[in-house]
Amino acid sequence: MQTENPQEYIIIVAAGTGSRFGASVPKQYCSLAGEPVLIHTLKRISLIMPAATQLLVISREMESLWLDLCRSHNFKSPEYTFGGSTRFHSVKAALDMLASRAANNDIVYVHDAARPLLCPHVVERLRHSVAADAGSGAVPVIAMADSIRMLQPDGISAAVDRNLYKAVQTPQAFRFGRIIRAYSQEFNDFFTDDASVVERYFRRPVDIVEGSPDTLKITNARDLAVVSALL
Repeated sequence: MQTENPQEYIIIVAAGTGSRFGASVPKQYCSLAGEPVLIHTLKRISLIMPAATQLLVISREMESLWLDLCRSHNFKSPEYTFGGSTRFHSVKAALDMLASRAANNDIVYVHDAARPLLCPHVVERLRHSVAADAGSGAVPVIAMADSIRMLQPDGISAAVDRNLYKAVQTPQAFRFGRIIRAYSQEFNDFFTDDASVVERYFRRPVDIVEGSPDTLKITNARDLAVVSALL
């Protein structure tokens, strides 16, 4: 199904356990400047993409906590579904929910809940790239600031040219008809983000757009302090 005026949907993936963060609850529920990280992320999306339909993916075990946080912060949760054992299965669950309402040419963004500083310029670049091209999709990237090394199977490492590599961020954007087809394939350990799923299915690369250094992902406790300062 095609529509003359494509709609926009944004899937917010918040079903992870945040095991590397080291807190008693997953990082998306930790406090950031007085509110949970996830609420910051959702509010930022509403500000930058007011016309986009939000679909949240959470862990079934965290549903009560999430609803309690919404009540205590007087926040209305968007529609949500429950995630699976991997990010792949969580995104697939959200796409399956959209199948009955989204048209093939609608634009679907997939965003990490732990990236509360969504940049409007990045969203606009993604939107323009996907709207202008019938390709596989578009992802934001930033240059590698540090020197990097490639680790060999025998444990020996070698320096590589960092100019040949980019760090990938979210949101990542795709036409609905393409991303849901890509997610019909079987799970593979190679899948680390949506772009890797789509590229493996269609055998063609996604487009890249300029990301933002501020769209960092909260991974450890120190990141909370950095994001708080940026807020």
